[in-house]
Amino acid sequence: MKRLLTALLLLPLSACIIDASPNDSWTDEIYREAEAEVEVQVVALQHAVAHGLAGILAESLSHLDSFKVVPDARTNSLLLTGTEGELGKAKDLIATLDVPGQ
Repeated sequence: MKRLLTALLLLPLSACIIDASPNDSWTDEIYREAEAEVEVQVVALQHAVAHGLAGILAESLSHLDSFKVVPDARTNSLLLTGTEGELGKAKDLIATLDVPGQ
């Protein structure tokens, strides 16, 4: 698939064509992100309130392309959607914030 997806950038108002070989590091990153599978995980909270923590996660991780969070008040859980790396970052933040109040 990588061979078929050699990136060509055509600049409309110029005669310049830039050929980015699939071996370039930035194209490798694009391919990795495009091929990353989006997963859904449910995280049950012990101490934090799902609605409040969902807002914190959404704001803190808004720079992540595939990440989404939905609170479930009935089970006090968070439904997380994203790539494996994005979910890891979210779960690390949840572990830090889901602690008993003082």
